[in-house]
Parts: sequence; structure tokens; C-alpha cells
Amino acid sequence: MKRNLSTLALFAFIGTTGLFAGGTFESIVYLDEELKSSKFYKNVRYTQSGTKTFLFGKNYNKNNMTYIKPNNYKWEKYKYKEVLEDALVFPNTSNFAYLETVDTKEKFYASKTKDNDIYFEIDGGACLDEGCSLDENIISVVIPKRYKLSWKEGHIRKPQDTEYSYDKNAIIKQVENTVTLYASNVKGAFLKLWLIDKSTADQIYKNVSNQMNQFK
Repeated sequence: MKRNLSTLALFAFIGTTGLFAGGTFESIVYLDEELKSSKFYKNVRYTQSGTKTFLFGKNYNKNNMTYIKPNNYKWEKYKYKEVLEDALVFPNTSNFAYLETVDTKEKFYASKTKDNDIYFEIDGGACLDEGCSLDENIISVVIPKRYKLSWKEGHIRKPQDTEYSYDKNAIIKQVENTVTLYASNVKGAFLKLWLIDKSTADQIYKNVSNQMNQFK
């Protein structure tokens, strides 16, 4: 699945000026057991205080938010590339965070491949100011124990690039059932994951074994 800037309406950050470079985006995703409704935690940190604007696309359901910090936020409409989007605005802060409940399939493009792997695309966000860059873009995904990671890819966009590209040298670390992508000095990043449902594989094995046991 090819990704370009136009698909990044969600999780896009815009500062009041182009000076807001050098920030840290941290995303933590807790995939639910049935891969239907997951939790997404976002923390954004900058060394400079000022108005911060985060885009969530058109007609965003604000009831998905469990909490937002700091409390002086407000929702506004922001026009980006001729599209009027819902924007979360923090008047004067250098650090903000939120937790939302998301539709796994819609938010992370979850789908099954022809090999029955389950595909995900986790967006870590991007800054959209001209020439801006992030010191760090960190994406962590907590995978339910019934699934096994079969493949992973990191895709990044450098400040000078117009599109995202696969980074074969991306720093991706797995500790038990948590997978983390770490990218530095980028405009944006996202993580691709392919999972195998171990419970389904185990059940297929049991079914075949049971059938074979019927024969001498």
C-alpha cells in the first residue's frame, strides 16, 4: 500500500509558525484482542511554548476521546489543502497528550492479506509546516498474545522529501509482544505490521490432526 502526504490528514501537526521544529511525537497503540476497538495514546513535546494545532480529518467524532491534557484546549475548524478539518488547538503549551478509542480497521487500515496475515499501518504523525522536522517520532504497538508478528517495516519522510519511503535500516525493536519504531530527524513516520493469528493456526492444526486420527 503506497502512502503519500495526502493520506496524512490524521495526526498532522501544525505550529503557528515554521519555528516549531525539534519536537518529539510518541504514539502508543494497544490493539484489542478482536482487533475491533483499540486504544491510541499520543504525547507531543516541544521545547517551545505556543499555540499547537493538531488535525484529525473531516467530521471527527470527538466522543472517541477519553481525555485530553492540558485542559485549556478547544476544537476548531482548520482548512488544509482545501479541506475543512477538525482541529484540536492548545493556546499556549509545549506538551500535550490525549487518549482515544479507535476503530482498528478504519484507523490502522487493518485487513487480511492473501496469505491470511493481518496487515496494519500505524501512523505516528507528521509536522506540516514548511521545512519543519521532528527530533523523534516513536511508535509503539502492544500486540495481543494470540497474534504473532510475521513482518514489520518502518516508513519515514525526511524534511526534504515530498513522500514517505520504506527505510530498510529503520530502528524497530520487539520486546515480548511490544514492537517499537524509532525515527529521528524526520517530518513524519509510520509503522507497517503483519500479524498471524496463532489461535486460528492452532485450530487448523487440531482440525487436521483430528481428521487424520480417523484413518489408520
